[in-house]
Amino acid sequence: MELDDSNDKLGYRMRASQMKKIPFTLVLGDHERDDKTVTYRRFGVQEQITVTVDEFLKLITDEIKGKKLFVPKSK
Repeated sequence: MELDDSNDKLGYRMRASQMKKIPFTLVLGDHERDDKTVTYRRFGVQEQITVTVDEFLKLITDEIKGKKLFVPKSK
């Protein structure tokens, strides 16, 4: 997991995450904080999707259970 809190524009940071082939890029701004949501983009897809935190956690859990998402082992 990596946080990009640079002063670069959001579009640039999103592009950088796509270049690094990060499976999920999350956007957590004021809007998401206030609405208790998460906006995410999957690698290779330009569409950004906003869901509740619980919906996102279920999505990630299902991906891991289905072994669709690689999760590196902790050190």
